[in-house]
Amino acid sequence: STSSLSPSVSASPTVKVSHSAQPSPTPSVNDSPGPSDSPNPDSAGDLPSPSPTALTRTMERLCLFAVADDPGNPTSFCGGLWTTSVGANGADFAWQQISGPVRPPGLFGLPRPTGPEAGPSGSVSEIYLYADSRSPNYPSKAAHLISETDLFTGVRFLYHMYGSKMGSLAVEVQAGGGVWMRVWHKDGQQQTSAGDAWREADVVFPATAERVRLVYVTGTLAFGDAAIGRVTVFQTSVMSSPFPSPSPLPSTSPSPSPATSPSPGYRLRVCDFTQEEVHGDSTHFCWGLWTTPHQGAEVDLEWRARSGGTPTTNTGPDTGPSGSSDEVYLCIETSTSGTGHPNKRSHLLTQDGMYRGVEFQYHMYGESIGTLAVEIEDDGGVWVEVWRQDGQVQQSGSDAWKEESIAFTAAAQPVRFVSVSGDSFRGDTAICCVGVYMATSTS
Repeated sequence: STSSLSPSVSASPTVKVSHSAQPSPTPSVNDSPGPSDSPNPDSAGDLPSPSPTALTRTMERLCLFAVADDPGNPTSFCGGLWTTSVGANGADFAWQQISGPVRPPGLFGLPRPTGPEAGPSGSVSEIYLYADSRSPNYPSKAAHLISETDLFTGVRFLYHMYGSKMGSLAVEVQAGGGVWMRVWHKDGQQQTSAGDAWREADVVFPATAERVRLVYVTGTLAFGDAAIGRVTVFQTSVMSSPFPSPSPLPSTSPSPSPATSPSPGYRLRVCDFTQEEVHGDSTHFCWGLWTTPHQGAEVDLEWRARSGGTPTTNTGPDTGPSGSSDEVYLCIETSTSGTGHPNKRSHLLTQDGMYRGVEFQYHMYGESIGTLAVEIEDDGGVWVEVWRQDGQVQQSGSDAWKEESIAFTAAAQPVRFVSVSGDSFRGDTAICCVGVYMATSTS
C-alpha cells in the first residue's frame, strides 16, 4: 500500500528487454470500466517508431509527487520528469499537490461535491495532484502536466473525476514538429462520490513520442476538481551494452478505497440557473427547485437570469463569479421608478422539502442598494429571517463576489431569498451558484 512507500519522488526504474516488433498503429488502452473510453489515433502514423528489429530497453519511471523539486515553488517533480505551470504550452492554471479531500467540508461536515476524499490508496495522507476548478479556473480553463523530452512508449496513472461540472482529462503526445496529439481522454464525471475508488488508465502509444502531457480542461462551474496520482511513464532506448539488472518497483495498483461513510441525512443540491423555463416561463429554475413568483400581494419584482453586466451603469456585477461574461446569475433590475424602486420586494423560493442549510454567492454594488435576506418557514407557517445584508458591499462592478454559508438550527420547509430595493435605480442585487442542503431518506 502507499503508506509503506518512502516519500521519494521517483522509484528506481524497472528495466525490461525485448526485440520489439513494430508498434500497433492505434494506441492500446487498458482502463477500468467507464462510460467513455475514447482513444484517439488521429495522425498516429506521423510519430517516429523504433526499428522493428531494434534491441531495446524499457524503463518504468514512477512519480508519486510526494516532494516537489523546489518545495517553495511546487511546479517540478521527480527531478524534472514532470512540470506544471501557468502559461506553459497555453496552460491557464497549474496542477497542485494535496492530500486528503480537495476542499474543506461544507455545512454539517459534509464533503464538497467534487474531488476525491483521499489519495489513490484510500489514505488521507497520500499526496496526489488535483486541478482546482474554482474561480477563476472555469469555464474551459486548462491545466497541463508535461514530461521532459525523451523517448516514451506509454503511460499509466490513476485518476479521480467526481463532480457534476466535471470537464475533460486527456493524454496527449508530441513528436517531431511540435504537434500535440490526443491518444486517450475521459469526459465528464467518472466517479459518483468522493469516496469511490480511483481508476487506472494504462495507455500504450501508437509509436514512440518525445513528450507526454496530461491535460485537464474544466467544465462550466466550480464543481469539477479532477485528480491524478502515481504516474508511470515507459521510456525506450536502443541498447548496445550489457543490460543492467532490474530494480524492484513498488506496485502501482491501487488498494481498494474504503467504503464511504454515509452523510448525516443531507445532500447538497446546487443550482446555476442555466436550466429555466421548465413550466413555459422564465420564473422556474433547476427543474422547479427554485421559483421567483410573479408580481402579487407580497412581490413587486421577479429575479431574472442574465449574464455579463446589468443594463444600468454604476450598479450590479460586470460578470458572473468566475469572471466570465457568459456565466449566468440572477439579478434584480431596479431601474424603473415605481416598479423597480423604492422598497420593491423580490422573492426566490424553494419547492417544498426539508432543508438544513444554504450557501451562495452574492454581489451588491450600487449607491442605492437595499437589502438581501435569507428566510425560512417554521412549522407554524411563519417566515423567519436567518441572514441579512444591508446596503452596498462591493465598491465596483468588477469587485469579487462574496460567499456565504448558513446552517439552520432546525430542519426548515421552504427557503427563500428576499430582496428589497433602495430609493433609486442604482441598486441591482445579484446572486449565483446557490446550493441547498436537503434532507434525504436516511435522515
